[in-house]
Amino acid sequence: MISLLGEFAVLSAMLLPAMSPPDIELSPGGGSASVTEPLFDPDVRWVPGDVWETNMVVRNAGPTVASARFRVLVEGDEHLHGEGMLWLDASIDGGPWRTVEWSTWTPGGTLEAGESIQVELRGSFHEAATNRHQDSSVDLEVVWQAAGPRSDMDGLPGAGAVISPWWIVLGLFAVSLGSWMYRLRQER
Repeated sequence: MISLLGEFAVLSAMLLPAMSPPDIELSPGGGSASVTEPLFDPDVRWVPGDVWETNMVVRNAGPTVASARFRVLVEGDEHLHGEGMLWLDASIDGGPWRTVEWSTWTPGGTLEAGESIQVELRGSFHEAATNRHQDSSVDLEVVWQAAGPRSDMDGLPGAGAVISPWWIVLGLFAVSLGSWMYRLRQER
């Protein structure tokens, strides 16, 4: 009888619909793509201490290498994430987990033309959450952007031109010299 119950549990688990990971296509020519379907099951009520993981696939649909970045926008009850009761961590292509700051761009890796990467998101609900937090809900929108190859793409896309440190030192010297000469003129 016990083995029959075990087989029934396995069979019923196989019949449950599995949520396939969102598949996001990016093009380095510009623009962005958003995850429109829920990443976490909206019918599951989270309780304090819950940790849920989900994943998505990001693909470079352009003809050249692209540097991707993403951000998570939050709509809903401010106190849930504002008080640190809900946070997200991300792992890009099997890399280390790092905390995602809300509404701040996070580097999403470099993708060759046609390459796909697996992105894992881990949502954590703080153990100290109260009933007020459990009655809250938030909508998370994950927005991805890609930029084409540039020489300054080591960090985030669109970070600006690469300037030699010597030009910065020279500029500071020129401003200091000008300021000193101005004070000398004022003293006379």
